[in-house]
Amino acid sequence: MLRNALLLVAVLAFAGTAFGAVTFYYNDRPGFDAAVAGMTLDSSTDFEELGVPPGSLVCYPVPPGLAPPQITANMRVSSTYPDPSCGLVALGAGFVGNATTVVGPNYFAGYGQYQFAEFGGYYAAGFDLMDPIAPGHYPVVVYDMGGAEIARTTVNFPMRETFMGVVSDQLIGMIELQSTGGDLTDNWELYIPEPSALALLALGGLLLRRR
Repeated sequence: MLRNALLLVAVLAFAGTAFGAVTFYYNDRPGFDAAVAGMTLDSSTDFEELGVPPGSLVCYPVPPGLAPPQITANMRVSSTYPDPSCGLVALGAGFVGNATTVVGPNYFAGYGQYQFAEFGGYYAAGFDLMDPIAPGHYPVVVYDMGGAEIARTTVNFPMRETFMGVVSDQLIGMIELQSTGGDLTDNWELYIPEPSALALLALGGLLLRRR
């Protein structure tokens, strides 16, 4: 509740600011860390909590008409490929040479969608991506809270995990990975502005109103 209230304050405080600036940090962890230095790490996941045995594959069904499974506390993960029996998969450590558990869609041409809108959205996200099935250059697309595309870039999806960071000046509702193979991710970090910064913005808004 407090988090959503603070985010609302931020939106109101920046109401006169033009939105749309999104910066990508591919294979640039230091640059991403510098960009989020004034933000708070709100949540993170490495998918280890799924308990997937090493070297194994676990299927997560997505029944028709229902939302994709919430396999973490901060996002829903799904594939654009409509299959009720196995919409996405989690691979245990060592399955494709990865060091830890990774998650992604189960089919070729099934894009991986990482959805945050129902959890309040985030201003920055960092994660590891890989595609051991069909490595190559593919789009990473960023959507706002209403599902509209606000930015995209094309990066290399390698066979082994590589860092990807996204920082936006408006709330991110979803990130979609458009690999034609198995776009897998791990080690997600999701950020919001510092509460102290939001409090200062709110105070500034009140002072402006009084003047």
